[in-house]
Amino acid sequence: MKKFKNLLSVVLTAILLINVFLPIALANYEVVNNETNNVVYNTTDLTENEIPTENNVTEKEETNIEKNENKIQEDNTIKENIIENNIQNDSKNDINNNINNDIKSQSGKSNQNEDNGIMVLSSPEPLSVQYRTHVQNVGWQNYVQNGSTAGTSGQSLRLEGINIKLLNAENNLSIKYQVHIQNIGWQSWKKNGEMAGTSGQSLRLEAIRLCLDSSDEYSIMYRVHVQNIGWQDWKTDGEMAGTSGQSLRLEAIQIKIVPKQKKAKIYIDAPSKGSTYYSSTNINIQGWKMANISNTSIKAYIDNSEINSNEIVYYNRPDVTNAILNYGTAAQNTKAGFKFNVNTNKLSNGRHTLKIEMYSGKNILTTNSTTFNVDKNIHVNYRSHVQYVGWQGYVKDGQMSGTSGKSYRIEALNINLINAPSNAKILYRTHVQNIGWQDWKSNGTMAGTSGQGLRVEAIEIKLQNMENYTVEYQVHIQDIGWSNWYIDGEMAGTF
Repeated sequence: MKKFKNLLSVVLTAILLINVFLPIALANYEVVNNETNNVVYNTTDLTENEIPTENNVTEKEETNIEKNENKIQEDNTIKENIIENNIQNDSKNDINNNINNDIKSQSGKSNQNEDNGIMVLSSPEPLSVQYRTHVQNVGWQNYVQNGSTAGTSGQSLRLEGINIKLLNAENNLSIKYQVHIQNIGWQSWKKNGEMAGTSGQSLRLEAIRLCLDSSDEYSIMYRVHVQNIGWQDWKTDGEMAGTSGQSLRLEAIQIKIVPKQKKAKIYIDAPSKGSTYYSSTNINIQGWKMANISNTSIKAYIDNSEINSNEIVYYNRPDVTNAILNYGTAAQNTKAGFKFNVNTNKLSNGRHTLKIEMYSGKNILTTNSTTFNVDKNIHVNYRSHVQYVGWQGYVKDGQMSGTSGKSYRIEALNINLINAPSNAKILYRTHVQNIGWQDWKSNGTMAGTSGQGLRVEAIEIKLQNMENYTVEYQVHIQDIGWSNWYIDGEMAGTF
């Protein structure tokens, strides 16, 4: 009996300890359940009345403790999985948000698919052209675009006016156009939808030209249907479509935007082809370049030897940009002119070739060339003032100055040397009607008279500081003809 009481005390003590710690475990279990999506698990509370025997109580209690521990571990596992999933979802959301924000920042145009949240980028609308015409007996037609026909064909109806505008233009790109009108001629330039032509005046359009204002990416291409001719060839960027001076009406037009059709032109103002340079000085080379793209440059060559690019000067040529309409705008050709010097001392006697190449970046757009001559030999150069004619042009080295067979008198002379030493001179004097011998003149000074109607009757010519040279001359005399040759100061002529 005493042994039973001791055993019962141990059992009761164990039960009490279990009953003390079990509520704490259950409380922790409920807190965990509340933190993990509020999931509640049902448990059975144990009391002393539910323990009939020592063995039963012990096994049942151990079973309940093991179940509770398993549930706590299970709940902790669930909680950890939920937290981990939440972290992963938050990370995915952050990544998606960052991606979407990046896409939005890179494109001003996007579409949101509300069902799945995917950002879809939209492509920019392409540049296009829209236009309409005012047609005889019809009036204003509807707008068409991108190569469609505005006007009529086969109805013999004239175009009287036109509106043209761009769609989806960027960077302030504009279109301008000019028409040639019956009885008026070329109208001033219009742009961006303004009306070109007339309305209510029954005047035909006869020609048109169009260009995009300073686009290096696109060209405007157009063609017209002309009375008695039909469709002409396509024109681009300022070229005239139609006719001028033929009184033929435009009946229809087609216009479209195309990738840039590059055009360029070089013109060499000086030297002119075949010109000769005598003096040992610089040859001033000048010209202009035009293109329908910006930022062009040139390379220049004399006999395939390149001119230093730093010696080439570019400058504004409004005379060119205002007159040349087929090769770009003034904005694309802000410095159309070019010039540089070539020293003849570096060139040999004879013929030389000047070649100019125009570049866009590293690509050659067009070339032009001309030839000129360098003559370093000594020459005598002269001209005459002739009755009824005035001053003639210079001739040299035995060529005739004056007239023959017309009985026109010579009234004055200029004579000079070419390529002579700096201290050399050519001296000359004339015997003038009613005056006699004048003073000696030199190096291009006028001998004789001008505006007095007095004939030169004789002349003397000689050289100074040119011991190795002789000057020869002859004259044509009234009623006598050509005289013999005279030299170094001898008199030629009569008095």
